[in-house]
Amino acid sequence: MPTSSDRAVLVGCLVVGCLLPRPLALAQPEPPPSTGTHDAPTDDAIDAETTGATATDEPGAIADPDPNRAAYDAFVASALRAFGVGRFREAADDFRAAYGLRPSARALRGLGKALYELGDYVGASEALERALVATVDPLGAALTEDVETLLVRSERQLATLAITTSVDAELVVDGRSVEAGVVRVNAGTVQVDATAPGHHPLRRDVRIEAGERVELTLTLERRAEPVVVTSQRSLLPAVGGTLAAVGLGGVIGGAFWRADRHDARTTCREREGVVCTNADRLRVEERAALATTVVAAVATAVGVGLLVGGLLGREEPTDAVACAPVRGGGLCAWEGRF
Repeated sequence: MPTSSDRAVLVGCLVVGCLLPRPLALAQPEPPPSTGTHDAPTDDAIDAETTGATATDEPGAIADPDPNRAAYDAFVASALRAFGVGRFREAADDFRAAYGLRPSARALRGLGKALYELGDYVGASEALERALVATVDPLGAALTEDVETLLVRSERQLATLAITTSVDAELVVDGRSVEAGVVRVNAGTVQVDATAPGHHPLRRDVRIEAGERVELTLTLERRAEPVVVTSQRSLLPAVGGTLAAVGLGGVIGGAFWRADRHDARTTCREREGVVCTNADRLRVEERAALATTVVAAVATAVGVGLLVGGLLGREEPTDAVACAPVRGGGLCAWEGRF
């Protein structure tokens, strides 16, 4: 029969959560090999696993100077409760939050265990490896053995993917950003995405077995871009043709204008007994028409010269260019300037 003192200790232990880590220590697909003390850790070991407590936590000792310690302990307690009822994703999130407040080895250990239960063996292995070398709340001998055992089991579920790319590309493997080279992946079907500026994105699904190494070469195809071809005299034929047409019209109009005014003066002068009151004005208009005709003729000549010179001397692309469809449905975007 437990004494009243034993009952008080048990109730106090349950209130502070000192038994909460026990599901975490045992939540593994296979029980770890028995070491005599690891399978049944003492209350002190459990308390240390839960909060990272040390001998300085005894009454009268100096308080922990870490201002984040209370929030850290709350996240750890929440993570342990979630882990104990099988909510491993929630437990992993809480362990990450705890690690962000206090980068302890025990938070990494809890994160590694939660990720292992989720089947994320890459993430579990990384967290467990970091837990072994973390210096904040370092693991004791029993917990180190536990982490090493789980790390071996996790790495048995991994495979290796050696990735090379034709261009410098951003790689995402199963949702994780990685660098080209040798990458650890979970065994099974692995999704690899590669993107690079100016190239079409590429996705590959690779089936890989545990312990296997697969060489993967990704060749990204260049995306065709609209090509702008510039011609120094591409507008000259149009300008020359327009000027020649306007000048020719001026020549014809000026000739008719001058002929009309000249005929009017001649008719007036040949009639007997008739005085031409607008003879001077007709003479001025006749001269203006002549000047217009001359200017228009010069413009016509210049326009014809520009037209012929532009057609004969127009620069054409000497190299074949691959044009892609551009806005408006055209194959190439042409730009002209003088």
